[in-house]
Amino acid sequence: SPATFRATLKGLHISQARSARLPDLNKQTPTRWMNEEHPVPREVEIIVLLLASGRVTIDELEALE
Repeated sequence: SPATFRATLKGLHISQARSARLPDLNKQTPTRWMNEEHPVPREVEIIVLLLASGRVTIDELEALE
């Protein structure tokens, strides 16, 4: 959900701009998700859950580029 996405990024100290770089998105895309203009895609929800659980780090995800 947009609220979970926002809260997880905030809790992990990940900026919206940094989150947009992960799946190579436009910088406005996470904002649109948080404002409920567009639904959060399932694959993004999975990434957020992995980050929140500590199973993967933002640095590990960025290294995949």
